[in-house]
Amino acid sequence: MATQTAFGTLNDLASRASDEAAKRLGQAIQVSAQAQEKLKLLIDYQHEYVKQLGQRVSSGLSAGEHLNFHDFIAGLERAISQQRQVCKCCLQADVHALELWRASELKRLSYETLEQRQTHCALRREDRLEQKRSDEHAARSRSTQH
Repeated sequence: MATQTAFGTLNDLASRASDEAAKRLGQAIQVSAQAQEKLKLLIDYQHEYVKQLGQRVSSGLSAGEHLNFHDFIAGLERAISQQRQVCKCCLQADVHALELWRASELKRLSYETLEQRQTHCALRREDRLEQKRSDEHAARSRSTQH
């Protein structure tokens, strides 16, 4: 029975590790979603600013204002490029966290299977012992009746 307790302990530890890995995966996915949302906002903001530039150019725009618009749009493009890089890193973190979770879940399932097998073997041994006792009891009963 000490072996069963050991498997139970290992299974508990593996379950906790798997739960922690699942939490880290959830957090990574959340960070990734936030980064994607920020990228979308930057792109939307850039499109809006380009649209405003087009409207202002058609209504008349000074050279200084035109330069300011282009500088600001260039800054947005740099921010979008940086945010795309952040999203790429977040995606890599998501993949890594998923791999860690899968590995810890596989380990947990392995320990669970080993624990179930051990329990099944112990039950089979008990059944065989019980059958042996029953057979011996029946044999003794027959021998005392004859």
